[in-house]
Amino acid sequence: FLQQSIKDGTIKEEDTEGVEVAVQCIGEAFGVNIEDPDQKTLYTTKAPLLSIFEVAVKTQERITKA
Repeated sequence: FLQQSIKDGTIKEEDTEGVEVAVQCIGEAFGVNIEDPDQKTLYTTKAPLLSIFEVAVKTQERITKA
């Protein structure tokens, strides 16, 4: 998600370096190497993170109303 946000310009150019550092820190914390093709295949989803989040929010709203 963060890498795609850098590529598509969602993240401002002046913030790119900080986000890249954050990606590295997150990878180290969880033992994930984004350059490893096997891990890339394992952890890549077809649905964008934002879509997954929106579905979760809508589901939570339905549960709360019930």
